[in-house]
Formats: sequence, C-alpha cells, structure tokens
Amino acid sequence: MPQPTAMKQAATSQMVNTNRTTEIFDRSHTMAATDLNPSERKHGDIPELLTARELEGLLRIDVKTIYSYVQRGLIPYVRIQSNLRFVRSQIFHWITEHNYRPGSAITRRSRR
Repeated sequence: MPQPTAMKQAATSQMVNTNRTTEIFDRSHTMAATDLNPSERKHGDIPELLTARELEGLLRIDVKTIYSYVQRGLIPYVRIQSNLRFVRSQIFHWITEHNYRPGSAITRRSRR
C-alpha cells in the first residue's frame, strides 16, 4: 500500500501537469494575426515555440502520434538542428484548416 506522502506527491504532480496543460491551452487561444504572416511581424517579436511534449498536452494527442504526423508531413513544424518545435499560432491555424463540420454545404453536395 502506498505511503500517504507518496500519494500526496503523486496528487501534487498530477495537479501541476493539469495546471500546465490548462495554462498552455489558455495562452494559445489568443492568436495574433501577425503570428501567421512573418513579413508583418515586428523585428523583436518571436513566435511561441512548443515542444512535442507541450503539444501533446495541448492537443491531447500522444507524442508518438505527433512525430508520426511530422514524418508524414501532416503537421507544421520547425527543425532546429535535431530538435523539433511547433509554432503555436501555426498549430492553431492548422487545426482551423482541418476542422470538420458535419452538415456543411460541401458535405451535403457530395451526397447527391
């Protein structure tokens, strides 16, 4: 049976992970239009980069699946030497582009 201290540490660790995920998700909802167009970005502005682990928490997709998407060219990413990073605004733009809405005009036309 786990010790009360170990159980408390596990609960604290889970709360920290949940809070971090919530923080990343909350920050990501404010997407500036200049993040999408580098030519309009001010010189000192740097887009927010996410690691695969942060993206895993944000999208709730396993990190192995994220790397699979990278290999298949399905998700936008930046390679810095051997490290992969994901630009937050590009990820949300990608999600918007791949959003499926049942009953849309396109879906109805294809059934005829």
